[in-house]
Amino acid sequence: MGAGAFTSLIDIEGIHHDEFNYAEPLPAAGLFTPLQFQKQLRLIEARRLIVSEGRSSSSAAFEVGYEGASHFARDYLRMFGILPGKDRLETSRPRRQG
Repeated sequence: MGAGAFTSLIDIEGIHHDEFNYAEPLPAAGLFTPLQFQKQLRLIEARRLIVSEGRSSSSAAFEVGYEGASHFARDYLRMFGILPGKDRLETSRPRRQG
């Protein structure tokens, strides 16, 4: 969603631009702050690197811009419900057909 669409949402809701804090999320609309959105994009890309390319969690963390592996692991667990190392192991196992 571009900045114009965001402004249009504000206009539709009748919120005055000077009263609106752009750093606050709009939970009713399902929107995130720019930092929350950026974090989600980083974590999604990191998961792709771990699952699809077989990267280690620390390699993926640094690749997407995290400075610390422990902070990355905590955010990863919060978003995906599994630690990155465990996710890598579970997705790399051959699936049994039943």
